[in-house]
Amino acid sequence: MKKCHYFNPTCDMAVANNNRNYMAPEKLRLFENELCYIVSLLAQDNEFVAVESIPNQQYKEQIKNFTKKEINFIKKTELTDKSYSLQPWGWSPSLSKLSNTFEWLESYQELFSRKTGYQMLNNCHFNHSTIKNPTYEYVTTYEEILDLLEKWKKIVIKSLWSSSGRGIVIYNNPDDKTGTQWIKGFLQSQKGAFVEPFYKKTQDFSLLFEKKQKGVEFIGTTYFFTTDEKNYGGHYIGNTENLKKNNYISDCLSTEEETILTETFLKALNSIDLATYQGYLGIDAMIVDQNGTRLILPFCELNLRTTMGIIALQISKQIHTKSYGKMQISSAEDTFTSHKFKQNSKKACWENGQFTKGYFTLLPITEQSKTNAWLEIDC
Repeated sequence: MKKCHYFNPTCDMAVANNNRNYMAPEKLRLFENELCYIVSLLAQDNEFVAVESIPNQQYKEQIKNFTKKEINFIKKTELTDKSYSLQPWGWSPSLSKLSNTFEWLESYQELFSRKTGYQMLNNCHFNHSTIKNPTYEYVTTYEEILDLLEKWKKIVIKSLWSSSGRGIVIYNNPDDKTGTQWIKGFLQSQKGAFVEPFYKKTQDFSLLFEKKQKGVEFIGTTYFFTTDEKNYGGHYIGNTENLKKNNYISDCLSTEEETILTETFLKALNSIDLATYQGYLGIDAMIVDQNGTRLILPFCELNLRTTMGIIALQISKQIHTKSYGKMQISSAEDTFTSHKFKQNSKKACWENGQFTKGYFTLLPITEQSKTNAWLEIDC
């Protein structure tokens, strides 16, 4: 059966909705359709990628030169063909409409909630001076949130469904009508939330794993950044030592810290029931400053799906070992103009077939494009 990669980043929203006929808002569907080509970086030689429209030959050659693989593109409408084995970005009820080989079970909604991450966390104890054992509470009422706000002064509230930074609010003022209304709304619809103290972040990172038939395996660590609006901005690419030396990241894990984190999480992940799930998963975490002391906050959320960290990991394997930089994603009206400017001002350089420096887009950009995912690499 032919393996076909499918980009559905709104899978979290579909899981929360728990309806096979769920349709994401139009703006997010357009974003998904323009960004869907990015899973080409996950495909092996001669595998398939489902896209909204088949890209031109220039883009096919461009992605082939970068990945050193022959990628086949098919339209999403062809996914119902039984000859394709669907490899989605994330599991969701709506996949059963696209693939005859996928079945969504009612029990999966609970599996893909934040409860699974905290269930795993209950099996973790980090015995290291720089790694902070997380503090959190599960609540079902707004009154409980107010009690924790009084205790911790500033808190982070996380809804049960909707990950990747969504479904999260930083709260320190009950007079904030918008935040309070949002909190009361999801408490009513989802019947619960997780609450944690707020910490001053100095660096985001992700620990990346893959669940296979024989169990969960660790595959790498990546560092990422957010926008001023606290949304995902992109990932740092390349060797961690180079990134820190050239001031791309402010801090990073020591070898000892990374080993303790990964060994603890591997044991915990392999001890909980992940049902029939197979695929990538990631644990987002932070390095924080607590009253002038550097600490690792080892858990922010578990993403039981593919993440941009997996994409960044693949890119870091493709570029030259001496290279480092950023992968960024943004949506704007002037995407095409910005793309042409970067293309002309930051010429792409290659060495022995590997990308070493400059600007490189990961998408087929046209005059109509509103979204771009690109690399800006130095060496």
